Amino acid sequence: MRFHNGGSGIEVKIGKNKQRGKARRFVPMTSNLKAWLKPHAKESGPVWAWSEPQFHVRVRELIPLAEAALQKKLPKASLERKDNAMRHSFITYRVADVKDVNQVALESGNSSTIIFSNYRAVKTEQDARRWFAIKPK
Repeated sequence: MRFHNGGSGIEVKIGKNKQRGKARRFVPMTSNLKAWLKPHAKESGPVWAWSEPQFHVRVRELIPLAEAALQKKLPKASLERKDNAMRHSFITYRVADVKDVNQVALESGNSSTIIFSNYRAVKTEQDARRWFAIKPK
């Protein structure tokens, strides 16, 4: 991953084992993404040094902790982890935000047909504003 244009976007390179479409794409840096990354920013080097398998192990470790914290606040609530939920949500809300499926297809490495069939849940521009406003405290 490389930052470009003064932090306006990220160039993403996808490894050969994950590649289905284009190997490189430019993903916009939304203000909330900048807020999430800022505490981890360094002068240079990776923001995230873990491999994908390490990431999934860590997520599996954190889910019971998050579930316990949620149960304290909302006893009837529960968490369910879904694969690629953040990617699916980003694509869904990005379409609602920019209203341009072709643009989102380029950003996400999908075809517009795939976005229409797999990702395009009915979300409003207001829903997108709320989703992209989620920032760390």
